[in-house]
Amino acid sequence: MNLRKHKLKLFIALNKNKKIIRNPPSIISNDCWGGEICKILSIPFQSPFVGLMIMAPDYIKLLENFSFYISKELFFTSNSKYQKFQKVNYPIALLNRDVEIHFMHYKTEEEATEKWKRRVERIDSSNLFIKFDGSKDFADKDLLKRFLDLDFKNKICFSSEKNNFENDCLLFIPTWDENAVKMAYRTYKYFNMKSWFKNKMKNTTIIQKIYYKLLLAKI
Repeated sequence: MNLRKHKLKLFIALNKNKKIIRNPPSIISNDCWGGEICKILSIPFQSPFVGLMIMAPDYIKLLENFSFYISKELFFTSNSKYQKFQKVNYPIALLNRDVEIHFMHYKTEEEATEKWKRRVERIDSSNLFIKFDGSKDFADKDLLKRFLDLDFKNKICFSSEKNNFENDCLLFIPTWDENAVKMAYRTYKYFNMKSWFKNKMKNTTIIQKIYYKLLLAKI
């Protein structure tokens, strides 16, 4: 990402917050964005949605009946329902045999199962923060609307284009990128992450925008 180490360390240090660290959020994310945010803020992984990827149709289905799906055991399969993922070298699992999860940063089914179960137990249902990227992985306007209709107190959807939906949870990212790790940093330019985790939905201030633009210019 062409960031010098000292600049990255400065970014991480300035974005730590004692209140968030004392009460770390359970971040539910359809890609690596959530795990990277945890690393930035130096908070533990309070959910199993780390190092994995879920296609938009499956992700919305999971969120619409979250308690049901999160209680199910993983069932591993060698075949993806999505043609573009027929030949992968990482574990693929199903929840309730219909929600497909790609454990793209895990080497074995055993590793994926162990970490999934351990982190499921850490989920704090009273401190859930739901993120969705509405511009990739087979997302469309219908799925975007279904996400916006979900009954979660804290949710955010990032988009690569402006939409007609008038919703505070929908955020257009001019520098949107398919890479979820890059997006973890780029969203700081447009979204007040720390305020969100304090249950205060706020836009990034002018000063913050200037600061992040300068600091994250290479991302």
